[in-house]
Order: sequence, then C-alpha cells, then structure tokens
Amino acid sequence: MAGMSLSGYLLAEIRRLAERPTMVELRERLRLRSRIAGAVSAAEAVRRAGRSVIVLDASAAIECLLQTPAGLKVDKRISSPSESHHTPHLLDVEVAQVLWRYVRDKTITSQRGGKKPSMISAAFG
Repeated sequence: MAGMSLSGYLLAEIRRLAERPTMVELRERLRLRSRIAGAVSAAEAVRRAGRSVIVLDASAAIECLLQTPAGLKVDKRISSPSESHHTPHLLDVEVAQVLWRYVRDKTITSQRGGKKPSMISAAFG
C-alpha cells in the first residue's frame, strides 16, 4: 500500500469489505450452528487463566500510530509479552476514517496521515 493515497486506500478497503458476508448471511450461518454451552463464561475463563486481555480501540490505535505521549504508553503496554491484545475487525476502517478527518481538518499532513493506514494491519491486525 506504499504510495497509495488515502482515498485509494479507502476505496480498496471498501471493495474488500464488500466481499464479506452480509448480516443476513452471517445470521443464517449462526442459526445453522449448534449451540455450545461452556462450563464457564469467556470472562471467567480469562480471569482463571490469570492473564489480562486488552481490546485495542481506534482511539488508542490512533495515539500509537501518531506516537503521542499517550500512544507511547499504549504501545509499551500492548508490546508486553505478558499481555494478550485483541482488536475489533473494523479497527483499520475506523482508524482510516479518523486519519482522513485529521487530514481534512489539517490536524496532520496528508503525508503523515496517508502512510499510516498501511501500517495498521501490520501493527494491529
């Protein structure tokens, strides 16, 4: 994605996302699956394992990508081998939208904002 404009990146992402199953298709897949009853909830299983789980949201990812003081703290935390981190499946789209808005509002330059989306999947994917 190097050298790709932000609008080019977003168009490619929209095309990629359009190929994903629709909500109707996902619901049908879920309806056809058999139910599994676990002995404990997922939250309880994580607590019993003694490991914390970090769910990285778009605001934290933006801070990391822009290397703000808060972002450096987040980066240090998620880089720890003792932490398990997860990201929402639309994190890259959310981050790209925020970067686009920052570029539009001239909060960051287009060069700075345009090269960040290509780093998202590598860093948080």
